[in-house]
Amino acid sequence: MKERFTLVILAAGMGSRFGGLKQLQALGPDDSTLLDYSLFDAQRAGFTDFVFVIRPELEADFERQVASRFKHHLRYRYAYQKADDLPLDLSNQPERQKPWGTGHALWAARGQVDTNFGLINADDFYGREAYETLIRALREAKPQSDGPDEAVLVAYPLHRTLSPHGPVSRGVCKVENGKLQELTEYTHIEQHADERIRGVSGDDTEELAPSTPVSLNCFGFTPAFFDLLGKSMQTFLQAPDRNLSKDEFYLPGAVTEGIQQDKLRVKVPSTDATWFGMTYRDDLPQVQARLNSLIAEGIYPSELWGREAHPGLQ
Repeated sequence: MKERFTLVILAAGMGSRFGGLKQLQALGPDDSTLLDYSLFDAQRAGFTDFVFVIRPELEADFERQVASRFKHHLRYRYAYQKADDLPLDLSNQPERQKPWGTGHALWAARGQVDTNFGLINADDFYGREAYETLIRALREAKPQSDGPDEAVLVAYPLHRTLSPHGPVSRGVCKVENGKLQELTEYTHIEQHADERIRGVSGDDTEELAPSTPVSLNCFGFTPAFFDLLGKSMQTFLQAPDRNLSKDEFYLPGAVTEGIQQDKLRVKVPSTDATWFGMTYRDDLPQVQARLNSLIAEGIYPSELWGREAHPGLQ
């Protein structure tokens, strides 16, 4: 029987800086989205199952405008990110309007994943090598009964992930001997007129080296990570100074907590994978040009999914 691997896709965000649903933005000559190219690469690398984390109200648009292109080619299902889906009862608190963040989005997929799994954002292009790197690591990852759980992170040099049209947020990595030591969420990262790159962590603005490895949520985990994630979220929610109306539970915080508690060991292998994405609508022409170049090189067909259904889904 073919070994199964699941890819979890975070697709619940609205893309406020972009000005609309980035997941639904047509880019390729056949109106494929950036997500289509990611799924195409992932399936060919060895991923067999796909879980889309979305808000319930997005499903109809997503199914009609995105999933309709690959529904006969991929085995997929949905997980719903809901504000009241938490490891603690907060029913006595005011109703949350703002999404809880990337850590909570992954938590929403816990009931849909029973294999080693990869994780990506729906609106990032990670490159085929990223999925091949994930699959190699996931084939080796085994449940650990008496030691840290195993994980993998595909990181990219910071300078290759910036937008010329405004600031971005990234998970800044501290890596030693190929192992992740710490992952810190930085916001408002951009290159300034003096060509130096600066970002904000907490209340501090810091200069960042162009070669700094950063995370764009391209991870590989075993299902055991959901237990660690739930406990980390409980700690987050119970913090005495927590603002439950607006604070977000970021995945980098949960990963760092697992590492520091010696419950998680994250490999950061070297990779030649190429990233690009759309933070702002002005990024769109450059992304389309890069995709057209890859199609011209024969990396992707002009009609991404073709007409033949996947044999296993007929």
